[in-house]
Amino acid sequence: MMIPLLRLPHLILKPILHSLSLCDLTSLSACSKKTRIVIKMLIKLPSPHELMQNRSIEYCPMDFLCYLRLDMSSSEFHQQVSYSIRIDWGGIHLLITLRRIDSCEIKFYFHIRSINNTWNHVIDNRRWKKDVKSGILEISGVSLPISYRSKFKTFQLFWDYDYHGLITLIKYFKDTFALEIDELLIFLKDYSDLPGIKLLIDSLANATIQELYLISDIPDEAFLKMVLHNLTALESNVLELSVNDQFQFRKHFKSEIFKVEKANWFTFGNLLLLQASKVKISDSQFTNRDMKEYMDRWMTGEFEKLKTLSVEMCEQFDEAYFMDQW
Repeated sequence: MMIPLLRLPHLILKPILHSLSLCDLTSLSACSKKTRIVIKMLIKLPSPHELMQNRSIEYCPMDFLCYLRLDMSSSEFHQQVSYSIRIDWGGIHLLITLRRIDSCEIKFYFHIRSINNTWNHVIDNRRWKKDVKSGILEISGVSLPISYRSKFKTFQLFWDYDYHGLITLIKYFKDTFALEIDELLIFLKDYSDLPGIKLLIDSLANATIQELYLISDIPDEAFLKMVLHNLTALESNVLELSVNDQFQFRKHFKSEIFKVEKANWFTFGNLLLLQASKVKISDSQFTNRDMKEYMDRWMTGEFEKLKTLSVEMCEQFDEAYFMDQW
């Protein structure tokens, strides 16, 4: 027989709530506004101001997020908290931003590393011994080594495999806080990160991303097509792909901002499928004829979402040709 939790007498409910972990309490509070109010009424929780005063932020950032989530409504929390991911030659970096907590902006910087780097981490910590605090962080039932370097305000997390760690964190943020990725920045210089990024892309198949930045010096057509096909950004797409002129990919891109550098692969057919308010295309293969046709169609009511358009053509702009019949 199922017993509605919130209908229990407070005398019985209080010890039940006290037996739950902070993460479980946070997940429970997301069920409804009433649930969160009851939890706050029966359990004394530190306010964001109290957390800032005792600097708990340095020791357990996940707990800090949990306390914020318990203190705020869903809409308030999602207005205040965002996170971005950057993958480049320096590794995997995750940034959590708390916008207006106690009249200031707070940022958590995470460097996600493979456990193989632990020895380098130990040596590095000896060098900065006074500046480093180390401990264990519980994420999704896994105990992980974590260190905090106050001078640089950065955390380092260690996993058996760094991309598994990133995927676990993304799932944790979504399941516990209903947070989606605001920015995903991928900078590819060589092939070493391809297996990990493929795992990441597969895990993000149904994720909501606001801004995507994809910059690649790798001419791996199958890989780039897989990334472009599986990732969709709602607010901004910024693409810079080093591919040859034979590379072909077509997609119905829909976002507020769309920018393409090295746009030799971006055809007129791609442009016709594009739905964006602000468009900037550099190093394209577009001709005066292409752009005249596009502008004529825009004048007749197509591409109604378009507000600004900047295109670097492959030939000199012919003003007389454009103005003909306008």
